[in-house]
Amino acid sequence: MKDCFVQITEKLFLFIFQMFTISKLIGCKPTPYQNPVKVKICAIGIPETYTTAAGQKKMSTVLGLADKENTIKAVLYDQDKLEHLRLMDTVMIMNYVLKSDPEPIIVLTKVTKIMKTSNIDVPADIARKAHLISNPPPASMVTLKDAKTSPAKTMISVKGRVTSEEMVRTVQVKGQDVSVQTIKIKDERADIKVSLWREKTETCAVGNFLQFTNVVVNHYQEEVSLSTTCKTQIQQCEVPPSLTTGKVVAYEKSEMGFFLMVEEGENFHNFDIPLAFLSVALECEENTLEETMEAMIPFGCEVKTVNGNVEAFIKN
Repeated sequence: MKDCFVQITEKLFLFIFQMFTISKLIGCKPTPYQNPVKVKICAIGIPETYTTAAGQKKMSTVLGLADKENTIKAVLYDQDKLEHLRLMDTVMIMNYVLKSDPEPIIVLTKVTKIMKTSNIDVPADIARKAHLISNPPPASMVTLKDAKTSPAKTMISVKGRVTSEEMVRTVQVKGQDVSVQTIKIKDERADIKVSLWREKTETCAVGNFLQFTNVVVNHYQEEVSLSTTCKTQIQQCEVPPSLTTGKVVAYEKSEMGFFLMVEEGENFHNFDIPLAFLSVALECEENTLEETMEAMIPFGCEVKTVNGNVEAFIKN
């Protein structure tokens, strides 16, 4: 009886409105539609907070929808409907808005009807594609040096130590007051400014080594910087080891052993190398290190550091 009712309902929809497939809908002009579109819910994202033009904080959820041939992203703004949606349900959607910038999106509002219907068998590859709509992989991790040469509006992930922070300030965005804070982060090769927006202000203390996942590259007046988005995640992480390869060009005694000046291309680095590391690397006794270095200099080396501390020294 239930299946019979579903089939009758689908025929009534077809009689009143032309049923759309996803492919047919994507080919239509952006506008509100009553035409039913039959889809399977292949993914339900995590609800995210956004701010309206009136300054109100509301929630939206991204859905990954599919039929037998295609996929489409849907954004649900009526969170009351979320509790009635189940993963892998097949539904008929009416009274929605189609948008096409920057990609085809179905906007689901309070007036949208989402009704359960008979099953669609979605091929596995299309289901996986729909799943990635709501659960996209994080942006690629790049060094800060590479971040500074990335194209504008590219989404990337970076790591670095916070070296400075400015005061939180308020700016106008679409007529609303929005909090923003600029910090600077640094890794072993470069530094870059990061703008922390809204609730992400005052979350990054100087000295913390952090991972910023999904930040956007900005180009402004020949300066490259990064900005957080609603998808940005910030978390503390372990400091990765740094490897410097170059040649020793000068030295000076220190309390631990010797300060070595290492030339790496056009850059010069100073490292405090313990006596034990130097003795093993140069294959000599500790009391003959100075004589040995004086005879060998300049010589190639590799220096591994973690959080500024020398962990290994190798003579090349």
